[in-house]
Amino acid sequence: MSTPILAEPQLHGPASALRARLLGTPRQPSLLLSFPPRATHPSTGQQLIAWVKSLPGARFDPTSAAWHVTGTGPTPTATLTEAGFTITGLGDGEFADVYSLDQMVTPVSLFSEDRRTVLVRHRLLGFDGCRERIGPAALWDGERKLFRMPVSDVLVAGVPRHGVLWDPAAVDAAYTLRSTSPLVPGLEAAASRLCVAASRQSVEDDVRAVAGVVGHSPPWWKMPPLPHQIPGALAVAAGHTLLADEPGVGKTLTSLLAAAVDGAERVFVACPPKVATHWGREVVKTGLADESQIVVVQAGRKVPSFDDAKVIVVPYSMLTERPAIGAQVAFWSPQWIIADEAHLLKTPTSARAEAMLRLKADVPTAKTLALTGTPVMSGPQELVSLLEFTGHLSSVFGGSSAFLGRYCRQDQHGKWHANKRTLRELNRKLVEHVWVRRTKEQVLRDLPEPEITIFDQTVDLEQYEQTHRDILERIDGWIQKTVDDTGRLPNATEIDEYVDTAIEFVSWLRRAAGKAKVPAVLEMIRAHQEAGSRTGEERPLLVWAHHSDVIDALQKATGGAPALTGSTSKRAADRLIDGFQAGEVPLLICSIMAVGAGITLTRGSDAIFAEFDWTPAQMQQAVDRQRRIGQLRTVRAHIPVAVGTLDEHAVRILGDKAEVVAAVLGDAGAEQFRAERDEKITPARLVKRLIGERIQQRGVGVTSATAGTCPRLRHRR
Repeated sequence: MSTPILAEPQLHGPASALRARLLGTPRQPSLLLSFPPRATHPSTGQQLIAWVKSLPGARFDPTSAAWHVTGTGPTPTATLTEAGFTITGLGDGEFADVYSLDQMVTPVSLFSEDRRTVLVRHRLLGFDGCRERIGPAALWDGERKLFRMPVSDVLVAGVPRHGVLWDPAAVDAAYTLRSTSPLVPGLEAAASRLCVAASRQSVEDDVRAVAGVVGHSPPWWKMPPLPHQIPGALAVAAGHTLLADEPGVGKTLTSLLAAAVDGAERVFVACPPKVATHWGREVVKTGLADESQIVVVQAGRKVPSFDDAKVIVVPYSMLTERPAIGAQVAFWSPQWIIADEAHLLKTPTSARAEAMLRLKADVPTAKTLALTGTPVMSGPQELVSLLEFTGHLSSVFGGSSAFLGRYCRQDQHGKWHANKRTLRELNRKLVEHVWVRRTKEQVLRDLPEPEITIFDQTVDLEQYEQTHRDILERIDGWIQKTVDDTGRLPNATEIDEYVDTAIEFVSWLRRAAGKAKVPAVLEMIRAHQEAGSRTGEERPLLVWAHHSDVIDALQKATGGAPALTGSTSKRAADRLIDGFQAGEVPLLICSIMAVGAGITLTRGSDAIFAEFDWTPAQMQQAVDRQRRIGQLRTVRAHIPVAVGTLDEHAVRILGDKAEVVAAVLGDAGAEQFRAERDEKITPARLVKRLIGERIQQRGVGVTSATAGTCPRLRHRR
């Protein structure tokens, strides 16, 4: 009768050819698996090396000629003994009190020093099993080999998540977050009406009710508010602290009025560098502080003392590059923390978002206000950081994972997309609990509707097609390398992995399309200038572009027209903006990403987009530099689409994203940039289509992963 290889784990039994040694620490255990190269699994007959490779985090350690494993799943003892391993290391050293590997399964946590995240070690449960327990919002820190999750996600349905050893401090912080809301008790209904009101006349009873609790406009306030700014400021003071009025309707003054109503004496503002001067000027106009009480921190200059300041303005770049400034601001203890152009915080792991969320945690008594006319660029996942900053994420939505699970869906690559079925519900909750949102059509009824003209433009395709050929050569090289290494064409998984690294190909084609349009854009500029000369009418012109080399080509073609880009210094930017507004700069080339927010350029009403962004909100921001308070003329934006290039597909992507944005915002928003489209196309699918075409040209069919109906990326003559 045969004897089983191993029925029970042996702590001190005879030596076995298959050994599993426990290493590491109780918080971060691992296993070192040793076995003969040709060993098989006693239950399945599978080669043991293949079985070990399937374990979470398995890697070969050449030094010990063994496999290092960081996860086995929920039952490590049974898993290893069934495979024939003898388990050693139990009861030794740091594991003196450990008698079973099963004690090393449950993930352990530690409340982070930043007071807003929790660090989680997956232990022997493994990466995937741990992520299932802690929620999809958790991010993997590859350097420290742990998960970092929002503290708001510790709780589910009001109790700590099952299957994790929670740090009591993290549980206490999660309960505090869940029970703390920026909304003023008793004013919820009134605030939800004020937040969408176009004037105080329509909500006079609510204005009186809310002002009676949060305060009135102070007598020293110098700037007469517009009709919509009073209900907006009161809604903010009542806890609707995501001020999301459309660009150009006066969010700066509304936010300062809200702080004044609240009686704030110390206000901190973080903003893009190019609008820091603007904030200082607006504060003086309102009377909230005089020039001697305002500190505007500037790059290259010594940081002034904050002691006598009532308002401090710091560019985001200074906060991220010099963390000591954030510590100084926290010590100053602002009563209000304002994040201007808050959509810049949409990425939770960005330096800007982390700096602002750290400041919020360092000054827990401060009221936090986020300003952005474009709170959603492409999908609701971008709201998570903003809602954490304003304080609504946990109290209204139940935390990051609950929000993402309800209003988004995750694809196979871990990227989030809108769940279109729940967007109406999201908009309702935002109105009832979170934001202030009014459109230009509601509050600036005399402001003319913009005229957005999207038209086909024939261009010389020689350089564009050369770029296309260069990309095909790279793809062919990768396909050939795969064939040389594996003896076969790339499979679906390999194609997906390559696409992730080859998205830059789309940027190459976009850049080539932009440069191909420069001669046509130059003709449009000349025609505009000649028309102004004939009529004697002053019509300063903006030309928008995205890539630096396209901007360089435009400057060269126009004989050195000034450009406002991300590399323009704050002082030079102020001069250009003031000069344009004074009528001294007839033509200004602007970067969509660097200038498309927070700046007023209403002296002109005409714009040409030499390039256009694939995000509708970015396009709206750019147009709204001219279409805002103070504009008396119709803003006309001309968007040429280069025929036979990626431009034709970009307008389809623009339209698809505009649909999602409009659903979340509850208004037309960026839908003015919609274009007729025959299908949903993404940059990844465009690259995948190119790969599929190259494989097909080898005379071999492709898998469903490469097949599709994406149109060609270039014109076929």
